[in-house]
Amino acid sequence: MIDAFSLLIIWCITAQLSNLVDTRLNLIAF
Repeated sequence: MIDAFSLLIIWCITAQLSNLVDTRLNLIAF
């Protein structure tokens, strides 16, 4: 069972990863 704190950490990590991916895609696209 995942508690709220672990869920928040996972969400923050995935948000950071998606930001990195968006940045790389923007650098490639432009």
